[in-house]
Amino acid sequence: MARITLIEDERLLLKTLARFLEAEGHQVRAVSSAKDLGGDLACGKFDLLISDIFMPGYSGIDVLRHLVESGCQEPIVLMTGEPNVDTAAEAVRLGAFDYITKPVTKDKLLELVSRAMRQHELVRERDEARRREMALLRNLAQIGEQSSILTHEIRAPISGLHHALSAVADRLSMDQAVLIEEMIQRLERIEDLLNGTLSFARPLDLVLAEIPSFQLIGQALEHFPNVDEGVILVDAPEDLPPMHVDAGRMEEVLVNLIQNALDATEDAGPIRIRAGIESDTFEIRIEDGGPGIPEDQHEVVFELFHSGKEKGTGIGLPLCRKIVESHGGTLSLHDGEMGGAAFHILFQVS
Repeated sequence: MARITLIEDERLLLKTLARFLEAEGHQVRAVSSAKDLGGDLACGKFDLLISDIFMPGYSGIDVLRHLVESGCQEPIVLMTGEPNVDTAAEAVRLGAFDYITKPVTKDKLLELVSRAMRQHELVRERDEARRREMALLRNLAQIGEQSSILTHEIRAPISGLHHALSAVADRLSMDQAVLIEEMIQRLERIEDLLNGTLSFARPLDLVLAEIPSFQLIGQALEHFPNVDEGVILVDAPEDLPPMHVDAGRMEEVLVNLIQNALDATEDAGPIRIRAGIESDTFEIRIEDGGPGIPEDQHEVVFELFHSGKEKGTGIGLPLCRKIVESHGGTLSLHDGEMGGAAFHILFQVS
């Protein structure tokens, strides 16, 4: 059942149309002039409005304009006994759901009402989905803000406990100190989780600047001074155009992906880093010759707190993707040519 407002200055037709609609179970408000509605000519007062176009004083076009300018999402149907292509086009252009000509038969009216109500239901579902999405985004934003505060408050006492246990361990025998060291290691894992959570929860304030891709890769490799020569193979031509990125953040991404590749091959290597441009797309690819990752896990690895490592936090890869996507790029996982995993970083060339 729908709430239908019907405006028609021909009283016999008004009663007839109202009777058709009421027989179908609809709640009908039938008036001969828009002025009779007063404050009820407003959004939310009906589910469907049907109005004659040509009425003295306040026409159907005036009704349509008023409601559309008020932001009404409910369907509005105009009808007339003087069909005119220009009038119909104007009605649709102004936001009418449909245009119906007289004489209005029962079948034609009910079919139009059915279509209009389907449209109304779709609009309501869309608006409800948007409302839920906005509420979710607000809640997530609030959680992000509060998690930063909570993480900071938790991290302080944990750090204090860490230092206290270290001091106690120095005064104990070897056997007793082993238990303390195990507790310290667990505290360090909690600290890693807290630090990672804080990094992921905070919004990224990027400081963008141009940097040559080979230089960015070189800076990332400086984090691995103990890796044997030949373990990491780099193919990054110096004539590639510079990247417009936050160098610190992107270096963080490369270091994380390189470390993952080294872990996968147990530092035996080799792993391969390639940078290049193909079809207006800049790509950095990091591959390893490790055991690889099953295809059904290629997206799972980017889920927060999911980790395939015994001591992993499950924050590194989600944070890497967040950083890359904040730059307008993509980070994805594929099967590599070397038999292991291949992480692809893609940016559109401007």
